[in-house]
Amino acid sequence: MNAAQTRWRRRIVQAFTQRLGLKAAALAFALVLWFIATSKEPTEEIVPVRLAVMTDSTRVVRDPLPDVRALVAGEGKEIFALFASPPVIRGDVPAGADSATLVLEPEDVELPPNVTVLVRDVQPRIVVVHLVPRAGARPVGRP
Repeated sequence: MNAAQTRWRRRIVQAFTQRLGLKAAALAFALVLWFIATSKEPTEEIVPVRLAVMTDSTRVVRDPLPDVRALVAGEGKEIFALFASPPVIRGDVPAGADSATLVLEPEDVELPPNVTVLVRDVQPRIVVVHLVPRAGARPVGRP
């Protein structure tokens, strides 16, 4: 190996091994900038939605409610906020009914305050809720 090759090899090794602190700081700075840029970029994500079934005081939901999800579009930081404070869909069940079919629409999704995203879809679209009498509850109109 001649002197020129040795010099080049030494320079390449030095380029990767010297000033490691500066290289690590530059990499960390680049990652922070990347996270900032992608948080403002519009994106779509599927987020969980809480289904709140409203019944009269003498009835309760018999079966566990299904997991409801919504496809939302917006800035990454706005979507991230939905995981901390999930959106809600409220479904009303008529008084005295033993079951009800709730049709869920994207417009029914209630977003937390100060979160600006667009709800594109909700799954499942149809939820059947079965009700039973609440233990210890008296029927309406009876003593």
